[in-house]
Amino acid sequence: MPRSLRPRRPVAALLLLALLLASVLARAAAPGYEVAPVPAWVQERALPAAPAPGVAMLPADALLYDRQILLGETPVSYTRSVRRALTTSGIGAVSEISIAFNPAFQVLKLHRIALMRGSTVRDVTTGVAVRLVQREQELDQGIQDGVVTALVSLEDVQVGDVLDLAYSVVGINPIFGGRSFGFLPVEAPYPVEELGIRLLAAPGRALQVRAHTAPVPVSQRKVGDRVEYSVRLRRVKAVDPESEAPAWRNGFNWLEYSEYGSWKDVVEWGLQLYSPAEDASAPAFEATYASLAAAAVDKADFVRRALRYTQEQIRYLGLEFGEDSHRPSPPGVVINRKFGDCKDKSLLFVRLLRRHGIEAAPALVATGYRDGVAAALPGPGVFDHVIARVVLDGTTYWLDGTRQYQDGRLDRIGKVDYGHALVLAPGQAGVTRMYPDMALEPSTEVEEHYYVEDFEKPVRLVITTRSHGNVAELYRYQVRNMDPEKLKQRLLDYRSQYYEGITAPEPLRVEDDADANVVTLQESYVLPEFWRRKPGVVSINLLLLAFQGVLDKPQVVTRKTPFLLSARRYISSRTYVHFPTNVMLRLDEGPVVIDAPGFRYVYQDRYFDKTYYHQAELSVLAPWIEAADVPAYLSGLRKVREDMDFTLSFRDPATAGQAEIGRLRTLYQKKGKVK
Repeated sequence: MPRSLRPRRPVAALLLLALLLASVLARAAAPGYEVAPVPAWVQERALPAAPAPGVAMLPADALLYDRQILLGETPVSYTRSVRRALTTSGIGAVSEISIAFNPAFQVLKLHRIALMRGSTVRDVTTGVAVRLVQREQELDQGIQDGVVTALVSLEDVQVGDVLDLAYSVVGINPIFGGRSFGFLPVEAPYPVEELGIRLLAAPGRALQVRAHTAPVPVSQRKVGDRVEYSVRLRRVKAVDPESEAPAWRNGFNWLEYSEYGSWKDVVEWGLQLYSPAEDASAPAFEATYASLAAAAVDKADFVRRALRYTQEQIRYLGLEFGEDSHRPSPPGVVINRKFGDCKDKSLLFVRLLRRHGIEAAPALVATGYRDGVAAALPGPGVFDHVIARVVLDGTTYWLDGTRQYQDGRLDRIGKVDYGHALVLAPGQAGVTRMYPDMALEPSTEVEEHYYVEDFEKPVRLVITTRSHGNVAELYRYQVRNMDPEKLKQRLLDYRSQYYEGITAPEPLRVEDDADANVVTLQESYVLPEFWRRKPGVVSINLLLLAFQGVLDKPQVVTRKTPFLLSARRYISSRTYVHFPTNVMLRLDEGPVVIDAPGFRYVYQDRYFDKTYYHQAELSVLAPWIEAADVPAYLSGLRKVREDMDFTLSFRDPATAGQAEIGRLRTLYQKKGKVK
């Protein structure tokens, strides 16, 4: 599925592209636009008076933002944006025009490009240079969609100038059968003096319209054989977007519209796409199935083999031009050409399983929008990825043909929770919660052993990391695709940020239990600068690197929107310091528990027989927390970081007689005098 359809990007695209906040660089494309008058059905708005710039000026503001959409078999989307440069940096926002469209099924029509300076209007619609470039913004992800961007760079723009831009994009991808859907912003990251939205529903077609978060007054009336939905807002304040917020609760409000009456309608649309007629390449599918079936010992093993075949033998490449943006290729074609995107791989995988009598179906998911899907209007535009739902022996699995190095049993491979999925299977009438009761499973287990031979000599450090699930698959990818010495050097470079003079004299050891999906790395280092000394006192600084980067401080602390955490997971850390003789340490009594919104952290210190032992466990319990919980989260985070980077101090054995005491203690233990 094309990632250009994710709802957070239509909202961003309308703000950043249609409202002229972005420009892109790409390779040249052929001409494909025309200059045309404003369509007769458009109601042109009078330009409001420009407000006086505020004291705390933004780079630019908008006098008018107007969207009008004529729905039907060939929809027309009209946009008028009137923007003013308020500062020198705002000149770029006004003078650089960027409009995206897909020439495979759309036509761009420019109506007006005019610059206003005071009472002087300079119309450059017909004389300005328009460059059409191929964006392919997701080329590095193996996706080509043919989207083109019209770029215009205006000359002689000054602070205070106003740009009046009007254009239309005609057409829609025929894959949707003429039914429309979309997301229209009712807010922007700068003030808008007047904002208008007008939708003209196609005759005889029901249209659902609603605001995403805060209510927006929507007027409704009959216009001939159509129904008009309109929004008129004045003096819309700028919205300052907060980083690290869920896409569906990012602080912006927008208007959703859809000609799909229910999720059942979307399922029926999807079933037509994922039921392609077999072609002349069908024998390739049958031969592949027969090979997999002959090797499988049972149905679970067949699922594993079919998944690995789809993931590893079919390389990822998406040529998503025109209807191919959503229509998967027949499995036989995919097998013969040995490449496909998520929808191609999912259909192939599902067909192999069904051929073996296993219940399977494609499932549409939103990788960024996730739980926002449940509250969205029905429509295919909310989704940007396709996986498969498999039911085997009463257990449901969500499997992804685009992932790699998932060698483990079905119950041990990594899981990614996309919130809700739309399963393309008969009888499905709504979205499905993927993991309603997913248990918190181990992610990473780290053991660190510091071996102290002498208080005057370097210390040997051995780190054993056992990774499970998604983390194991990431390590497996690195191990299988990187020279061992390079991987060892990369780990050494990371450790050297925290340990001065660290060296790695021994090779990196790797164990891969593919069946259990556990990858174990053992690193061995020598630390020449381990000890810190003051008169009569020795100290060591211990860093629990297992938790680094898992819990972060938000960039925006005083928030209005939720704060995203990492994925739910459990990480454990065990740290041992093996002393050559007993030392006197003051330790906390009993375990210390830090409960905070979104996580729990537990640690405990112990000391026995010349060995200091620190045990710590971090459980990330939620993917995000509410804005009101951020202060309590930060308080807990400060306490956790104190334990992640701490110092052990004790009396210097060389000056305190501890070495002699240790030898005497050992002697008495051997004689049974001391327990």
